[in-house]
Amino acid sequence: MSDSIRATWVRPAGVLTFPRLPPVLARNLPWLVLILLSITFAEFLTGSTFVLLPLLNPLSAVFLVGLYGAGVLLIREAKVRWQTGWPTVLLLGAAYGIAEEGLGTKTFFGPAGVGHLAVYGHWIGVNWVWAAELATFHAIFSIALPIAVIALLFPDTEGRSFLPRRRALGFVLATFVVTVAAMFVLFNRTEIPSVGLVVASVAAIAVLIVVARRAPRGLGNLGVGRAAAPSVLGPFSLGAAFVWGFFALSWIGPALLPVPAVAAVAILAWCVGFGVHLARHREEYGRPAARLDFVLGSLTFSLVLASIYTVFGDFGAPLAVAGVLLLGLRLRAHLRDPMGAARPRDTIESAAAT
Repeated sequence: MSDSIRATWVRPAGVLTFPRLPPVLARNLPWLVLILLSITFAEFLTGSTFVLLPLLNPLSAVFLVGLYGAGVLLIREAKVRWQTGWPTVLLLGAAYGIAEEGLGTKTFFGPAGVGHLAVYGHWIGVNWVWAAELATFHAIFSIALPIAVIALLFPDTEGRSFLPRRRALGFVLATFVVTVAAMFVLFNRTEIPSVGLVVASVAAIAVLIVVARRAPRGLGNLGVGRAAAPSVLGPFSLGAAFVWGFFALSWIGPALLPVPAVAAVAILAWCVGFGVHLARHREEYGRPAARLDFVLGSLTFSLVLASIYTVFGDFGAPLAVAGVLLLGLRLRAHLRDPMGAARPRDTIESAAAT
């Protein structure tokens, strides 16, 4: 390959070794990976969407990118532009969950696809237990975890806008709004909520956005104090305990708890409790390796679930599982031994200069 041709292919900056890519793709790789992680964590690893479906049905891919891709880009952009932190991300993630499940698929209101939770906990037109589960699920798995991984995978992008131009931001926002509106019209057509419920959903989203805008910069600024001793559980074990407990409360809790309100509050309390624990022990999670271990622990349930779905015909699930494991383990090895993994690499800027 001649020098002139080689100069047109660069390695994207990151903590791992990436293949040489065309400059345009290399520059945009971080936000492309962010979109892929959001879809993978929320859809592919949970069996909500079979991994091969977007290849067989391009319209499915359009909805996934318009929903998850635009949503996670907008929330990360808000975090960067507002110079806030994880409280903002989680609050906006909950707003995203209302937009997707309340206004888009409408599962917050109708029985379609919700199973016994359409009866258990259904009050004044809302599936409250399901709403508590899905709002927190999307806040964590669709939004927060992918953003956390990108910050670890591409540390140079931390605090840097992926949508610096107003036109790009407007396009992504319009894509998200149009996608949700199209889902409202096309999905679950028999489950049309009342005007009051639609207005209430929009109002809840607006309130969460306002609160997120005013939220403190970090979990440590929530007024829960500092920890006097390190956490009993390591980051990986803590992440695993969180996710297995979360799904136990969401899936088994309704069968054991006769009062739906107790089940809904238990789900929310479980998530808030772990957030408080992370805030109190935030010094431990200042290390990138510890943050990654918590993320990997939080994905253990989904990885097991995706493996099980292979038996039920999701033959692409092993690819998603293998991809996440390979990425996580390679990133973990680098973060634990950065000097051993260090190597000269071409950054996008230096390549462009040549």
